[in-house]
Amino acid sequence: KTTANNSADRKRAEDQLYQLRSVPPGQAADSTPPELAGECVRFGSQPEYSGGRNDIWKGRWLDKEDVALSFYRDYKEGLRDDDAIRRFERQVRVWRKLDNPFILRLYGWCKFDGETYLVSPWLKNRDVVKYLEGDGDRRLRCLSLIYEIAQGLRYLHDQGIIYGSLKPSNILVQDNGSAVLSDFSLAKLAAPDAKDTQANPQINVFRYQAPEVILDQAISKASDVYSWAMTALEIITGSQPYHTWKSPGKFMAQIITKNQIPTRSDYKSSVLSRYPEIWELFVRCWNREPK
Repeated sequence: KTTANNSADRKRAEDQLYQLRSVPPGQAADSTPPELAGECVRFGSQPEYSGGRNDIWKGRWLDKEDVALSFYRDYKEGLRDDDAIRRFERQVRVWRKLDNPFILRLYGWCKFDGETYLVSPWLKNRDVVKYLEGDGDRRLRCLSLIYEIAQGLRYLHDQGIIYGSLKPSNILVQDNGSAVLSDFSLAKLAAPDAKDTQANPQINVFRYQAPEVILDQAISKASDVYSWAMTALEIITGSQPYHTWKSPGKFMAQIITKNQIPTRSDYKSSVLSRYPEIWELFVRCWNREPK
């Protein structure tokens, strides 16, 4: 009986702790994300998948909810430098304060094998590309998805935050089919001198970035809007921006020196054919001098 009582008491305590921990940021008294020490379990011996900067593991939080455990490789113990520490700490500060239906929640952080992991909801649909591929019915949701992404971006900008990481792999899809923005490793408060050097840039990242960002100039709200249009183009058409260009050298030359933007005839899409004003909107977003 005593064992049963202890088990019931522990379950009750875990239930109460889960309720306290999962309070939305806007209702929390402390903006610092809580340490979830001993509250999370990490599954498997390998991450479920890896992104450009991080590895994503699946876990369980207080036996109540499946969670994503994000490990940022440049923050690895013994390898992190001052820039990595600064980016990580800034990401946590910015992300924890965000409270919007189109922004992925940050629950807190925990440690496994001495390494720090950020804890967020586990979304089985993964990113927007995985969600849409191979399913014609889902393609009908593309307009709602790009609208939801725009709403998430507008929320960030209204908070004075530049996202800096807008690309399809950072757009996750919730169980209800709505989009959320994730990965705030480059997010920062808007400021004239806001600038970061991008670690390990690749052509598949450049496809979504404004030319000035490729040239290592400061990210801005305007560069976020540019990236939104590139991301929306891929969501609608299923093809990456500049998908006909295979040479990195040609890619860089055309974008930076010739101000090249995607060509409408390279993209077959019933959505763009039916709503030509969407392409016109994209072109305005890609303007080198946006208004």
